[in-house]
Amino acid sequence: MHVDLALPMDQAGTLYIRKGGTGRSPKFHYIMGFALLLATGLCFFLATRDYFPPSVCSLPMMGALAAFFSGYQIANSAERIFAGERELILFYANRKRVIPWTALRWSTTEESSLNQQAYLIIYNSDGRKEIRVPPAFHGFDHLVELVREKIGEVNGEVEFMV
Repeated sequence: MHVDLALPMDQAGTLYIRKGGTGRSPKFHYIMGFALLLATGLCFFLATRDYFPPSVCSLPMMGALAAFFSGYQIANSAERIFAGERELILFYANRKRVIPWTALRWSTTEESSLNQQAYLIIYNSDGRKEIRVPPAFHGFDHLVELVREKIGEVNGEVEFMV
């Protein structure tokens, strides 16, 4: 299945690119996760033979979980965001998601509890969280203002909650 990841030429807009580059692949993280799972299995096998205590085996297991979670996060995070005249387009590694401005109702920024960075949260007309954009994009502050303006234009008023 071919997914067209090109920018739309029929509308003007602004392209936001993730800091640190694009094209990151989760494959490395998944491979490391499987390797650490194998190491965990070997560790438990050796622990049953009394070579060392079984509690040591929790370390490769935690590493495997961290690698799988990191790979999942990379696979499901947008690499580029195009804010056009009619729609917001999120480009992922192998797919794109097109959301018309009319489907979005309001936005807010909230700080993450771990790293104290502001994330842009965009809600749909049903009040459900549609998109969570991390601050890892060049021009993030401009993106927040642009989303606020576009949603306000479509809905007739600016709905931005702090």
